[in-house]
Order: sequence, then C-alpha cells, then structure tokens
Amino acid sequence: RVGGDIEYRRGPLMLRSEIMHGQDGAIARLGYYALGTFAIRPTVKAVARFDAWDPDTHKEATSADVTELDYLLGASWFPPQTRLKLQFAGVRRTYADRITPAVTQALLNVQASW
Repeated sequence: RVGGDIEYRRGPLMLRSEIMHGQDGAIARLGYYALGTFAIRPTVKAVARFDAWDPDTHKEATSADVTELDYLLGASWFPPQTRLKLQFAGVRRTYADRITPAVTQALLNVQASW
C-alpha cells in the first residue's frame, strides 16, 4: 500500500486531501478524498467533502467492485462549555455506470468525551 496526504490551514479555513492505493494479489484498489472546513464562528464549522473508493480498479461489473463517489455537505457544532460535538450532513452516494442505484442520506452524529 502507498498513499499520501496534504493539509492547509489558514485562519478559519482548513483544506485536506489524501490518496491511497493498494495491491491485494491481483486486485488493485484506489481511494481518495478532499475535505474543506470553514469556521463560521468558534463553535460552528461548515464542512464539504468528496470521497472516491474503487475496490477493484480493473472492474466495474458488480456492486462488489464498482467505484463509489460520495458528496457531503454539512456542519459541526461544538456547544460552549461542553465536551460535545454535534454533526449534521447530507450525503449523495453515486456509483459508476449506475450499477448500484444512487442514495441520498441525512447523517446525524453526536460525540462526547470525558
């Protein structure tokens, strides 16, 4: 496996990207993403992310080997004076050659630490 990543931060902006390639016997795999966040306020961040995952770069025939592309838009909220993180996002998942139907999801995540 081989990969690389890069990150840029300036003020309220953060940009990050990563790519990963792997070889498992005869199967070559490829994944990458690009992520951007912008701190609207100290406790609120807007988030956008693009993900791509190809579990077999030589095939696009079944749901097990088709390339998946995800488009995410969301926000994170860090309530003041707590150790909570609340995240909400909408995700559109699409698949190459429409082998698997596209899906739209709403995600809600709550994290706590102590």
